[in-house]
Amino acid sequence: MKIPTAIHESNVYPGLTTKVLAKQCDRILLNRDETKEYLKAGVKAITVGNPIRADFRKISRRAAREKYGVNEKEILIVSFGGSIGAEVMNDILIEVMKEYTSKEKDIRHIHATGRRYYDRVSAGFGKTEFGKCKIIPYIDDMPTALLAADIVVSRCGAMTLSEIAEAGVASILIPSPNVTNNHQYKNAEYLKNHSAATVIEEKNLSKEVLMAELKRLKNDKNGRKTQAKNIKAYSTPKAAEMIVNELLLLKNS
Repeated sequence: MKIPTAIHESNVYPGLTTKVLAKQCDRILLNRDETKEYLKAGVKAITVGNPIRADFRKISRRAAREKYGVNEKEILIVSFGGSIGAEVMNDILIEVMKEYTSKEKDIRHIHATGRRYYDRVSAGFGKTEFGKCKIIPYIDDMPTALLAADIVVSRCGAMTLSEIAEAGVASILIPSPNVTNNHQYKNAEYLKNHSAATVIEEKNLSKEVLMAELKRLKNDKNGRKTQAKNIKAYSTPKAAEMIVNELLLLKNS
């Protein structure tokens, strides 16, 4: 029908749809340059990044921390397992809260369980707040949470990583093993190889391992700053504008 077509690929490793349709589309818009290595020759691929909601540019780190009631001497840890949650991460992070973060006077810790797990986790633990730690079902305002944080513990979906990059915050990434082609690990590995994040594979995840990494980052202010600076380099604030420009070029070609 001669209708111009474009695909946007968020992950470092392209999904099946992108691979199958790439040569039939007029443009393949990529989040990362490295994705070109996985596409066949002749594909018209352009790197634009991932579009990020404008809310990330509407609040400062200072204002975000004030909203959470966190002072500059405190370390705020924000942890979550994706929009629906992750059972393994929930179980381990609750133990980390009990044994470590709730006992540190200079740590605040907010963990989002995902709505499907919240009742079980809160009922099993008996309460939702202890020390300066808090369990919540969902983070409704992710820009404010990430901008306020000193350390983020999360899965490695492409959009989550782009939001962490936009916020410029140190992170401990735990890729989900239950995804096609292990693409979350490939997303995280890319950042680890550029000293922009810490990565723990789920097969190696334990309460002790996670606590050790949290303690290391908590006590290494320069290390946190380096990670934050390195991941910030991968933010793509003009991605939406670039995507629109490419679509307009297609429309008018």
